Amino acid sequence: MKEMIATYQRFGFRSKTEFGIYASKKNPPPSVENLMAMELCEVGMQKYSGEVDYSIYNALTH
Repeated sequence: MKEMIATYQRFGFRSKTEFGIYASKKNPPPSVENLMAMELCEVGMQKYSGEVDYSIYNALTH
């Protein structure tokens, strides 16, 4: 898993918490590493924050 995280970071992805985005406590991701984000332009994520709900993930895996 650490190799996968390093690969994503190499391409500009960062931890979601750096952008003020958090996983839902009700429907968390399979692991904390599953939620990363990348700005497509400088300060592109500045206006965004909030919670990501992974309930669709559970529906897709069953």
